[in-house]
Amino acid sequence: METTIAQPQLDQSRNAWDHFDLDTVRSVSWLSIESVGKQTHSFPPTGSIVSYIDQLLVEAFPSRKEMVGAAVVCGDMEAERGIFEQTPSVRFTDVAGFDLSETSLRRARPSTFKFHPFLGDCNSLVLGPHQFDLIVGAHGIHHIFNIGGLFFQINKALRPGGILFIHEWVGPEKLQIPRANALVARLLLCTLFTRKERTNHEGRVKGKFLQYSPGFFDPSEACNSLEIPAQLTRYFEVKSELAYGSLCYPMFEGLGRNFHPNRRLDQVRIKFVLAVERFLTRMRVIKPLFLIAIAKKRAVWQ
Repeated sequence: METTIAQPQLDQSRNAWDHFDLDTVRSVSWLSIESVGKQTHSFPPTGSIVSYIDQLLVEAFPSRKEMVGAAVVCGDMEAERGIFEQTPSVRFTDVAGFDLSETSLRRARPSTFKFHPFLGDCNSLVLGPHQFDLIVGAHGIHHIFNIGGLFFQINKALRPGGILFIHEWVGPEKLQIPRANALVARLLLCTLFTRKERTNHEGRVKGKFLQYSPGFFDPSEACNSLEIPAQLTRYFEVKSELAYGSLCYPMFEGLGRNFHPNRRLDQVRIKFVLAVERFLTRMRVIKPLFLIAIAKKRAVWQ
């Protein structure tokens, strides 16, 4: 693979991720709540993200069944590897992973493909042309300052007809919650849920508190997140997308252990929040904070 990647320059970010307790974060994540996480899999035309990506790859490369992929800002690959492992009609034989945390790359445990880890700062990533059929960015691209440069490199590295899948924070920098989102989230939290249900894994009660201040985060956290949608459409043709999370993220992040799929009251209240989120987002009263997109490479790189 023709690739160069600068050695990590953001030492604070690298050290933070080297010692990050990913298992705890995932266990309390808002997306670990079944009703909330389920919505992220039902929006493409086929009803499944993986099956739709598979369909687009078959259409783009009808004579090939073996594919090569990559994941950018990939960490331990837990958020990305299912995309490469579960496609029904094509098989990924090799996948490259790019990240600035050596510890996270060592944690990667793919089961169906050969994994090629590359250590370095994706702000300075340089990829060779036409190397990959699919590139995935899941919950990592919002840590990149040079968003335009990264999307340019992804576009260049994809073969003609290649696919990009992203699942990213596209809200304000430093994970801050827009005022209207926060007002509605506080109202629903304090009306529908008990103090115990609103207490996160650190013992903090959500209500007035929804998110940490900007100074709490490392310098790369959502450092240029508002630029992601514009750069995505500059370099790619979006085939299917879901903009969501405007209420569920501020309300339920950190509370994932507090709700259970077999408790009817939990599910009724959460589904009500989801319905309110969809309605107010559609009416543009509140702003979506996350974007899931499946996109095809545009012919912009020569």
